[in-house]
Amino acid sequence: MPYSLWAGGGMQTTAEELLRWIIALSEERLIDAEHMQWLWQPESLTSGAQSEWALGWPVLKADFPRQVAGIGGARAAFVVYPDEDLAVIVLTNLAGSNPQRFIRRIGEFYQSRPNTTAH
Repeated sequence: MPYSLWAGGGMQTTAEELLRWIIALSEERLIDAEHMQWLWQPESLTSGAQSEWALGWPVLKADFPRQVAGIGGARAAFVVYPDEDLAVIVLTNLAGSNPQRFIRRIGEFYQSRPNTTAH
């Protein structure tokens, strides 16, 4: 499907707003610890296999260190590394920029550095 036809989801936000939301989730201010586990763990399929999705989140990596994502319209993406207190957010207005293709490489850069802080 051409990128120009991908849905943007109608969400309008800033990287800072999205970061504050991810922090609130991570600090369990919005959902308690038990339900947070459901939010970022892959669903089990009736076959017994694990799904690639967890309650609306794509699960990029289910084992330690976990990676869950949000991707929208080939213009925005974020990856949350819940076991490492790390999130990477890329928001653009460029149709076809496809940050989902490179955002994990940014995460790998910060994963290799101790005591990272949000910028």
